[in-house]
Amino acid sequence: MGPERGGLLRRFLADIRAAERLAEVPLFQNSYSEAEVENEIVVDLGAEIRLRLKSNALNPPLRTAGGIDWERLERVMILRIELLDA
Repeated sequence: MGPERGGLLRRFLADIRAAERLAEVPLFQNSYSEAEVENEIVVDLGAEIRLRLKSNALNPPLRTAGGIDWERLERVMILRIELLDA
């Protein structure tokens, strides 16, 4: 993975741990997109590294238009770390 990617990943994980909800995580804001799989998102951390996340809440907050309100979500599960140049 290398030191640059490892550093990004460590910072993101530390930010998730310190935040009450995903909207408070700096790298999360404006860097995620809905995944092709329902109830999953992909977060682009930069440096060709992405994380695939899934809600880990029993009753996740929902948007009025349907689907999970990711910014208000308090618990996530990391499904996969994707290295784009690997």
